[in-house]
Amino acid sequence: MKHIWSFGLLFICLASCKPKPEEYYVKRIKIGPRTINTTKVIIDKSVQANKTRLTYKTAFDTVSYIIDNQNKKKSQLLPPTYGAESFHLVEDYSVKVANKEYRIFHFSTFDGTMDGGSEHYWNEDLGVFFTRGRSWPNYFVLESTDEKKNKIIWNLVKEVYPAIKDRLEDIDWLEKEGLTAKGEKAATNNM
Repeated sequence: MKHIWSFGLLFICLASCKPKPEEYYVKRIKIGPRTINTTKVIIDKSVQANKTRLTYKTAFDTVSYIIDNQNKKKSQLLPPTYGAESFHLVEDYSVKVANKEYRIFHFSTFDGTMDGGSEHYWNEDLGVFFTRGRSWPNYFVLESTDEKKNKIIWNLVKEVYPAIKDRLEDIDWLEKEGLTAKGEKAATNNM
């Protein structure tokens, strides 16, 4: 009987010690009105016939990317409110962050219209980790419950879009909102 109680207690302890699954969020930053919204996102990833489909679902909408693994130029964006947009590969390059190379695919929806289009940055390990408006300082940054991954994502964002350093001028406001890591204030001031 004593062993049964010991086994039961061990089982309860092991069951309660299971790590939580990683959760994802999209942080939307609008510089003009100084607005930050953080929305939980569910990411569904599937690979079929040389194509990776990434679907990002929030309580408000769903957007899907179909990345053609053979020919990135044939990749597609399926936005929530209208048909497939003009979505084209701008460039493919590597960025080094924390002694690791990250291959980045930069896509755009810009079609020549005034005040239009958005830029999307994709990495095979992270998915679409950063999206920005072409005309207005609106940013969407993927975050997770994994702080190490968040730091990598923010460092990648700063590498792929250096102008964000100038756009995010009010570091006190950013630290207060939890957008910068502790100690990053001094590092950002030296940028």
